[in-house]
Amino acid sequence: MIQFNKEWEKLQYEIIYNKPQIDGPYPQNIVENRELLLYAQVELGKAQTGYNLNNEKFYKLHFLLYSLFMNCYYK
Repeated sequence: MIQFNKEWEKLQYEIIYNKPQIDGPYPQNIVENRELLLYAQVELGKAQTGYNLNNEKFYKLHFLLYSLFMNCYYK
């Protein structure tokens, strides 16, 4: 079973505490990684909603998308 609290904590860490310290605009690769985090937030929220509504297909689809976004982010 997915522990949504731990997944949200991971996202919070990556978004808030693991952001680059740059005074100017972010380089393109950092912008793309930050976009992946935004997409991952949306998909994790949808997965949690599907789980709470006992909609297994919806939950699994969005958790799979969340996992793919996070895998791309960590690469």
